[in-house]
Formats: sequence, structure tokens, C-alpha cells
Amino acid sequence: LPAHIEARAGFYLADALTVVSPSTWPDAFMDARNVMAGALRIAAGERQAVSRCAGSGRHAYAGRAARGSYLNHAAIAASFLRESLPRVAVLSLGEHHASGTQSIFLSRADVLAVSVHGDPAQRYPFYTGYADEHGNEDAAGANLNLVLGAEADEKTADAALAEACEAIRRFSPGAVVVDIEAGLGAPFDQIGR
Repeated sequence: LPAHIEARAGFYLADALTVVSPSTWPDAFMDARNVMAGALRIAAGERQAVSRCAGSGRHAYAGRAARGSYLNHAAIAASFLRESLPRVAVLSLGEHHASGTQSIFLSRADVLAVSVHGDPAQRYPFYTGYADEHGNEDAAGANLNLVLGAEADEKTADAALAEACEAIRRFSPGAVVVDIEAGLGAPFDQIGR
């Protein structure tokens, strides 16, 4: 790595939208603890658990922060649950594609990553989240992007959610981690209800 602090930070930050401050790690770690508390409850046999975080972390990659996401909470929960379950699914709902979540699981056939989101040609992250991204090599079919265009309405969003749920049902996971992006706008606000 380069010696200059800006160059070192840039190596781990995917974009200029990701700011690092003294509170970055404590805040991200506290959210990760909340997610792990929920995952531990599921692993102990509870049917459902809700973990609230300041941000979903959906854009954080395994080794790189992006768009204000430092730790990928859905990936943390899914990876933990996968240790005791043969298959886990992650359902991400939001205006933006869950780019980090897809990257983390793109080569894994044991985790189904499904993202219902707005058109990445018009929204961040722009370069990932397209419908033709299905998973790498042995994980073909373990990634599903359901892209809602600008003209999407509640009916379109409901149909995408139904398709996502059907894909998850066919995958037959032992647990489903649901990541809902905060501040959803129409038609996405209907998905979170």
C-alpha cells in the first residue's frame, strides 16, 4: 500500500461518498452487533427477529466500503446463519441495488442473493445490479436482480416481490435475511409494508 494516508484510505473506499470519521467504526460495529443478536436468536430457534441499523450496509464489499456502507449487515447475518444451515437467502429491497451483498455471494451456491431495486443505469451503483447477473461459475442461478424501471408502480413492485419470494421458496433456505433500504420511495415504499 502507498504510504500517504489519502491513498491508503482510497484503497479501501470504493467512492468519494464514503466518509471516514472517528465515529465510523463504533457506529458500524454497533449495527453489526445488533444484526448478530438477531442472527443468534434465529440460530437458537426463533422464527423471526428484527434488527434495526443506521444503514443497511448493502453497498459494503468484503474488503471495501462504499456509499457510506462500512460493514454489510445482511452478509454478516447470512454468513453466520450459513454456518449452521445448508442454505440461506438474502432478500434486499430498495431503490439501490445491493451491490456489496451481490459481490460477497456471487460465487457461492449456498446463499441466494435476491435484490429488488431501481434501474442501475439511472441510479447508484450504476455498474452492477442488472438482470443478467446470475452468479459465477458453480453458483449460476444463485443471484437474482429484479430491476424496476422509472415507470414502475405498486403493481409492478408487487409482481417483482412475488417473483423474488417464489425464487426463495424454490431455493428452500433454512433462513431468509431481509434487507430493507431506509427511505424507500414509491413504489418501493409499498414493498416495506
